[in-house]
Amino acid sequence: MKKGYIKHNEHEQDFELNIASIIDCFVVLIAFVLISTSFFSIGIIDAEVASGGATESAEQVGGLVIELKADHTILVRSDASAQEVRITSRDAGKTWDFDRLTGTLQALKVKMPELHSAILVADNSVAYRDVMASMEVAKGQVPSVNLGGF
Repeated sequence: MKKGYIKHNEHEQDFELNIASIIDCFVVLIAFVLISTSFFSIGIIDAEVASGGATESAEQVGGLVIELKADHTILVRSDASAQEVRITSRDAGKTWDFDRLTGTLQALKVKMPELHSAILVADNSVAYRDVMASMEVAKGQVPSVNLGGF
């Protein structure tokens, strides 16, 4: 037998892992995650999601239902005041009339001072930005706006 040569048994399971390549992969992965998080921002939506049957439960407690239709009309319903207000678009269904929505909500707030919550419902074809914009308008008049019917 040559000097410096150690004979290993065929069934011996002692071996060394070369973890240098694994460490290199993790260094690249960590760098990628750190760089990509600088481009990623999370916006927090201050909204609650109403449970199933949201429109019925809101009307039972005298709440307010704001419904966004695909043709840019807004329906504002309240069981307590027993009225439904239809707000149509000024320019033939191209934009939302949030000024009239604000005025309608202010008038309802005067009639019903106990009004403290609303449920916002939108058709599937209504854009996300329009839902968020209408939620911000509604929050200006009603403290709690819940999303329902999605």
